[in-house]
Amino acid sequence: MQLSEINWAGLAAYLRQMNLVSILCRFVLAAVCGSVIGFERGKKRHAAGLRTHIVVCIGAMSAMLVNQYIITYFNPNSDPAR
Repeated sequence: MQLSEINWAGLAAYLRQMNLVSILCRFVLAAVCGSVIGFERGKKRHAAGLRTHIVVCIGAMSAMLVNQYIITYFNPNSDPAR
C-alpha cells in the first residue's frame, strides 16, 4: 500500500473514537511531547526537566481523556472542557 492510497480521513475518524489504539496513541504522543519539552529544559539546567514534563503531559492527557469518556458515554450535552 502506497502512502497516497491511505484513507487519511478514515484514519483520523478512527483515532477520534474511544478505543484501545486511540488511547495508546494519545499516551505515546503525550509522552513524546513532554519529553521534547523536558529535554530542552533539562539541557538548559532548569528546575523541571524531562521526567517532570512527561508526567505533567500524561496527567493532562488523562484528564482530557476522562472528560471525553464522560461526554461520550454519560452526558453528551455537557461541555468537554469542564
